[in-house]
Amino acid sequence: MKAKKEHMWQAYIDGELSATDMAAFEETLSASERRLLSSDVQFDRALAERLTEDSCCPADIWARTKALLECQTQNEDTIELPPDNVVPMRPSWFRNIATIAAAAIITLMVSWALPSITGNSAPVILAETSVDELAANSEVEPSAEHIQRYMIKHNYTLQLVAMDKLRIVQVHSGVHLLGAAHNRKGNVAELYIACCQQPVKIIIAERGTTEAKIIGQAIGQDNDLQSLRLVDNYVVGVVSKHPADGLLDIFAGQHH
Repeated sequence: MKAKKEHMWQAYIDGELSATDMAAFEETLSASERRLLSSDVQFDRALAERLTEDSCCPADIWARTKALLECQTQNEDTIELPPDNVVPMRPSWFRNIATIAAAAIITLMVSWALPSITGNSAPVILAETSVDELAANSEVEPSAEHIQRYMIKHNYTLQLVAMDKLRIVQVHSGVHLLGAAHNRKGNVAELYIACCQQPVKIIIAERGTTEAKIIGQAIGQDNDLQSLRLVDNYVVGVVSKHPADGLLDIFAGQHH
């Protein structure tokens, strides 16, 4: 990445750009770069939130974090000096260690917290391997009308776009709704969709909730969460082993 682009990238993450400059910078990025930038912003915010929280770190997580730090410091080049010639730690090196520590804590905390709220049905994992298996989880008939009423019943105000209006149907085959359900171990709604005879799950969580924060932190990690989007008051994401992020257009045209 060129120096100017790197500078703009960091300024964007740090919130130093105006809305106009942010929009202009986004226009220079490819789709994959925009996803990476979004992931960097989410991580930076999650890191800031975690560092400002007045909470204790579980003992086992802290032990693993210290092990990571010890491993890092052992890999640093060291110079033995006489006791009288102690050299203070350079600020830049200290900041690097602080960042490593904070990042390690964030990573371990996410891996610790996610199973505790979602159990075996974690929303960012698609355990089902077939369309039929996914459809069997539905709590509603597989029609747009039934699914829309189901969402309203559970206080999700998003409106569904007709499947035949989605651009993805022009390049993917057999795209149709399978149903919907509500993850009882976490406040997350799930839409089930078939795409190219592959199972796809769309997850929805209200902004500001614990579930939304954990889903945001999960992007780019080792799971089946492909893409995220902010729509109205919700975080929505597509979960599948089949490339289907275009299915998020099912919420197109709504405030975001």
